[in-house]
Amino acid sequence: MTEYIKCEKCDGTGELICDRCGGTGSLPGFATFGGGFTACDVCYGNGYMPCPECDGNGYNEKWIDDDESELEYDEY
Repeated sequence: MTEYIKCEKCDGTGELICDRCGGTGSLPGFATFGGGFTACDVCYGNGYMPCPECDGNGYNEKWIDDDESELEYDEY
Protein backbone atom coordinates (compact mmCIF):
# COMPACT_ATOMS: atom_id res chain seq x y z
CA MET A 1 0.00 0.00 0.00
CA THR A 2 1.31 3.45 -0.88
CA GLU A 3 0.86 6.44 1.40
CA TYR A 4 1.58 10.01 0.36
CA ILE A 5 3.29 12.12 2.99
CA LYS A 6 4.17 15.82 2.96
CA CYS A 7 7.74 16.47 1.87
CA GLU A 8 9.82 17.57 4.84
CA LYS A 9 12.43 19.43 2.77
CA CYS A 10 9.99 21.89 1.16
CA ASP A 11 7.19 21.60 3.77
CA GLY A 12 4.75 20.44 1.10
CA THR A 13 5.10 23.46 -1.20
CA GLY A 14 7.09 21.63 -3.89
CA GLU A 15 9.47 24.59 -4.16
CA LEU A 16 12.67 25.83 -2.53
CA ILE A 17 14.16 29.30 -2.58
CA CYS A 18 16.82 29.52 -5.27
CA ASP A 19 20.31 29.20 -3.80
CA ARG A 20 21.89 31.40 -6.46
CA CYS A 21 19.70 34.52 -6.25
CA GLY A 22 18.27 34.03 -2.75
CA GLY A 23 14.70 34.17 -4.05
CA THR A 24 14.92 37.55 -5.77
CA GLY A 25 14.92 36.08 -9.27
CA SER A 26 17.61 38.50 -10.43
CA LEU A 27 21.37 38.88 -10.38
CA PRO A 28 23.63 41.87 -10.94
CA GLY A 29 24.13 42.25 -14.69
CA PHE A 30 27.88 41.94 -14.94
CA ALA A 31 27.75 41.12 -18.64
CA THR A 32 25.59 44.11 -19.55
CA PHE A 33 26.92 47.59 -20.15
CA GLY A 34 26.09 49.97 -17.31
CA GLY A 35 25.28 47.28 -14.76
CA GLY A 36 21.63 46.66 -13.96
CA PHE A 37 20.11 43.28 -13.20
CA THR A 38 19.49 40.15 -15.25
CA ALA A 39 17.18 37.21 -14.62
CA CYS A 40 18.75 34.45 -12.55
CA ASP A 41 20.18 31.74 -14.80
CA VAL A 42 19.25 28.96 -12.34
CA CYS A 43 15.59 29.72 -11.55
CA TYR A 44 14.97 31.79 -14.73
CA GLY A 45 13.74 34.79 -12.74
CA ASN A 46 11.19 32.84 -10.71
CA GLY A 47 13.07 32.98 -7.39
CA TYR A 48 12.11 29.38 -6.61
CA MET A 49 13.23 25.98 -7.84
CA PRO A 50 11.42 22.63 -7.81
CA CYS A 51 12.25 20.64 -4.69
CA PRO A 52 14.70 17.85 -5.58
CA GLU A 53 13.42 15.65 -2.75
CA CYS A 54 9.82 15.41 -4.04
CA ASP A 55 10.37 16.48 -7.69
CA GLY A 56 8.16 19.54 -7.12
CA ASN A 57 5.10 17.54 -6.06
CA GLY A 58 5.11 18.56 -2.39
CA TYR A 59 4.74 14.96 -1.26
CA ASN A 60 6.70 11.72 -1.23
CA GLU A 61 5.42 8.19 -1.65
CA LYS A 62 5.99 5.80 1.20
CA TRP A 63 5.42 2.06 0.91
CA ILE A 64 3.55 0.66 3.89
CA ASP A 65 3.36 -3.03 4.65
CA ASP A 66 -0.22 -3.63 5.64
CA ASP A 67 -1.28 -7.03 6.94
CA GLU A 68 -4.64 -6.60 5.22
CA SER A 69 -2.99 -6.10 1.84
CA GLU A 70 -1.15 -9.42 2.06
CA LEU A 71 -4.09 -11.75 1.51
CA GLU A 72 -3.47 -15.38 0.71
CA TYR A 73 -5.09 -16.11 -2.64
CA ASP A 74 -5.30 -19.86 -2.08
CA GLU A 75 -7.62 -19.36 0.90
CA TYR A 76 -10.55 -18.73 -1.43
